[in-house]
Amino acid sequence: MPAADFSLDAVSVLLVWTAIAIYALAFIAYAVDLARRSDLALQQKDAAANDAARARELVGAAASGAVGGARVGSDGSAVSRVRAEEDAAAIDLEARPSARKRYVWARIGTSLTVLGFLFHVAADITRGIAAGRVPWSNMYEFALTGTMLIVAVYLVVLLRYDLRFLGTFITGLVTVLLGATAIWFYTVVVPLSDPLKSVWLVIHVFVASLATALFALAFALSVLQLLQARRERAAVALDAAASDAEASIDLADAAKPGKSGPKFLRTLPSADVLESLAYRLRDHRAPSSGPSPSSPAPCGPATRGAATGASTPRKSGPSSSGCFTPVTSTRARRAAGAARARRGCRSSGSAP
Repeated sequence: MPAADFSLDAVSVLLVWTAIAIYALAFIAYAVDLARRSDLALQQKDAAANDAARARELVGAAASGAVGGARVGSDGSAVSRVRAEEDAAAIDLEARPSARKRYVWARIGTSLTVLGFLFHVAADITRGIAAGRVPWSNMYEFALTGTMLIVAVYLVVLLRYDLRFLGTFITGLVTVLLGATAIWFYTVVVPLSDPLKSVWLVIHVFVASLATALFALAFALSVLQLLQARRERAAVALDAAASDAEASIDLADAAKPGKSGPKFLRTLPSADVLESLAYRLRDHRAPSSGPSPSSPAPCGPATRGAATGASTPRKSGPSSSGCFTPVTSTRARRAAGAARARRGCRSSGSAP
């Protein structure tokens, strides 16, 4: 910790701790938002189940879809219900900020995050002014700038996508890292050593910090993608148990909350959408219009076909969704090898 005398470095430390406190409050607000999303998802599920039951009674088909009770959708399919929830969440994901759902605690958490970010930027700037150089020449300053960029990337992405469901992860991570940095990695301002007096200190370290921020968001999205994929598999298993009278899968066990993940997953888009967004952040670029040989785009329609349990034959070349299968890549490599062999035979004068 710095000395008690007044200096820009002391002001920077005070601003850091103020930002930590605000980030902690934002973390609490985002956590409450996730809890309320879970309650809202359960209420919507119960309401949909009651409406479906009343509709079946009106048409005299009470026996239809009775297996599984409230765990299946209005058409008797848990996969259809999951798809409907994910499609609605995908629309909300790309909604404009003015058209987004007004989750009160999420709005409070975002406002607190913006406020904490302003204090965070002020702390970073005052540290740089006190040092007379860019504020990322040691571990303390690197962590200070890196965590600031994590929050900055999160707030910038919020302008395009409604990722407020990541707020708990982002604010919690920044609170822990920034607090640990202020306690254990603080160093007083010292002049740069000669090997660090280079323009590459400005370029290289800043780019590395920005990449870390992008990967942090991609990591959070990938974790949610795995949880959502597990929930989708649970829905497929539930439908399999409902359609097969002799199946060994127990309906009540297949639909337990522990089998399908946290309840707030009902308000998130599909695993394909989350994975695609994580790819965009990891590649540090906008999605291309077609598949790339190095990083093929995830197959939304193809994956949905697999979720229903239907077997889709693999064909050579691009599919209708613009994706390439491993079989396609293997056949393409074999065809290219055969073409090279024929060219070699013709160049050597032998018959192909």
